[in-house]
Amino acid sequence: MNDVFFVGAYWNARREILEDVIQPTLEVLERLSEFDEQFLTFYELGYSRKSALENKVLLNVENIKELYKKGHKKKDIDSFGYSGVGFNLSLWTGQRDRESSSLSFRVGKNSDKVSNSCLISLPAEGVAKDRLLHFNKAKIILDLLIEAWDPDTVVLTSRKLSDSLTAITDVGWMTYKKLLEKNVRVIDNIIHDPYYKGGHLFYLKTNNEMAYDYDMIDDLLSFKKNL
Repeated sequence: MNDVFFVGAYWNARREILEDVIQPTLEVLERLSEFDEQFLTFYELGYSRKSALENKVLLNVENIKELYKKGHKKKDIDSFGYSGVGFNLSLWTGQRDRESSSLSFRVGKNSDKVSNSCLISLPAEGVAKDRLLHFNKAKIILDLLIEAWDPDTVVLTSRKLSDSLTAITDVGWMTYKKLLEKNVRVIDNIIHDPYYKGGHLFYLKTNNEMAYDYDMIDDLLSFKKNL
């Protein structure tokens, strides 16, 4: 099935200066590059594939700081180093179009209207897509986002699932919640780990090694109503 998957971490207002967000950003990029060959290299975005591939990203503090600086104007930074609009960074992994991944960091926001986020899109086609959607692989991506950013929510979702649930950030094929607003009644096909990295992890009891199963969307819809 033609579907696009992504892993997103989301958290509410968190006032941070640029130096505060550099180390978590580096941690995500470095751990991804060690974790799977899909993420061996990162590039800045460009007007064309050729121009983008000319701008390989070096994973060090100085370079990440400069990339973040490109994404905001000096007037957005106050005298204490805080940004009213947060700090933004977008990168790309360089494979052929539908076999590549992209990453976006929208962090340092202290707003109740717009959440902070770290979003990783998985390849839409190719061998890496199936590899990264195995449950154990997908779980590692969730883990590194939880450990780097201490988010409120992390979801592995896809366009088809989010359309079916009319939800992007609340419920996914795999869902991590730092806190629950109420006791959740979990149905038979969903596993709940209530002590997962200081929060709650929910995932499907699939019959294969994959993290998703389109036949179980109705189970997730029932779960969403109870969450």
